[in-house]
Amino acid sequence: MKCGGQFLILAVVCLLFAAASVTARYKGYRSVFKTTTDISKDAVLLANPAYDIDQCANLNPSCNWINGELGHQNSSYSEDDSVPFRAKMTNLTAGQTYSYTINWDATDNPTPNHGYDYLTTYNRTVAGAAVCAGVSGCSALTSTFPIPVDNLVKAGPDGILGNGDDVTQIPGVFSMFGGTITKVSGYTYTDGFNGGSKVSITVTFTANASTVVLAWGGHISTRADWLSRGAGAFTGSPYHMRNGSFCTPPLDVNGDPTDCKGGNADLQLKVDQVDLLTGLRIVKEVNVPGGISSQPFNFLTNAAFGGPASFNLIDNNTSLDRITKFYPGAVGPITVLESVTANWSLTAINCTLLGSGGSAVGTTGTRTATITLAAGNFAQCTFVNTFATPTAALSTLTGRVMTKSGVGIRGALVTIFDASTGTSKTAITNTFGFYSFSELPVDDFYILNASSKRYSFSNGQQSFVMQGDLADLNFTSDQ
Repeated sequence: MKCGGQFLILAVVCLLFAAASVTARYKGYRSVFKTTTDISKDAVLLANPAYDIDQCANLNPSCNWINGELGHQNSSYSEDDSVPFRAKMTNLTAGQTYSYTINWDATDNPTPNHGYDYLTTYNRTVAGAAVCAGVSGCSALTSTFPIPVDNLVKAGPDGILGNGDDVTQIPGVFSMFGGTITKVSGYTYTDGFNGGSKVSITVTFTANASTVVLAWGGHISTRADWLSRGAGAFTGSPYHMRNGSFCTPPLDVNGDPTDCKGGNADLQLKVDQVDLLTGLRIVKEVNVPGGISSQPFNFLTNAAFGGPASFNLIDNNTSLDRITKFYPGAVGPITVLESVTANWSLTAINCTLLGSGGSAVGTTGTRTATITLAAGNFAQCTFVNTFATPTAALSTLTGRVMTKSGVGIRGALVTIFDASTGTSKTAITNTFGFYSFSELPVDDFYILNASSKRYSFSNGQQSFVMQGDLADLNFTSDQ
């Protein structure tokens, strides 16, 4: 089609055709126009926002940021370490609000076992992690925001907050480079910790530049927190961290971006790459109504325990009811002895051992747990005590009921009343007028009475506090 000539209608058609050609050429981009009379010179074409996720291969102390799997060939991580992650977001508009959702596997099927159990600061384990490495346009750290406590994790293996198995979540922050974090959502679970559950959390932010990077760490679960359901309890690559979604304006009434796109980048860590720590935990458990007490129990250890040589534990359903030690490798034999505590009996020492090659045995008679740990073993020994009501010392009381002339009165009735307990006992005098009482608690207050069908007693009652065996507490009749 030729444009030009004298006809106005042909000129209009030509302009429309040219505009359509530009639109087709930049499909997938958006046009931003300045207020001007010359559109052809001032059109600015921006690419759509993009995002991706990397994890840290830490054999390089500053991180090799990769999209692939972590394994022994590129990384070295242990239980309780935090793997650094970063989300790169590009082609953003400064001043606009965006959100990024992190998604990870809380547990795997079918046990369920824990992989990454919560989030931490990105450089908790790899101190030199360089978040901006290889990212064009990445600026210096501009914003941090506290990572909220996950109460489902905090509740621990029994799922009940406030019990002695609660998990202590290491405090941490989200770190942002090139943007300002404005809010962080709560946690969303697909199915609690039942089976293969996924969890997500959303970070909302304002871009300060066209490139923004968000960094955080994934905490590798420990057997100290989850026992047989912690790190190393399963096979394959159970540690998964992935893009959840990325949202751009327009914003809703709450100021949240609504144009959201899902992500399918799934970064994994092989379970056989996670080194298992060698550890021992000693736990105090009391077998009383309510299951808690304020009583401290003392323990003594040998040198192999690695100190302290003496410590106290209190079963009040807090971290005070346990002590945990980690070792660089095989260790033992370790001995832990519970001292005798008045009014408490040691009824059991229950030991469990995760991993092979070691041993953990409790002997109630000697009040001792003996533990030998091979590298990678984790043992837990629980000392169980039962409260025993103090048994009062017992004493005996003897005496005689007789006439004024000193002759024993046979068949007289003697009654003793324990005012401290509200109980009473009776005795009948023998041929010579003697009576006796046994198994009388010491320190109680007593009232003693004597009576006879044939004789009267002006002083037929006596009261006293029993302080030990008492003899010759006699009664004399008026006749």
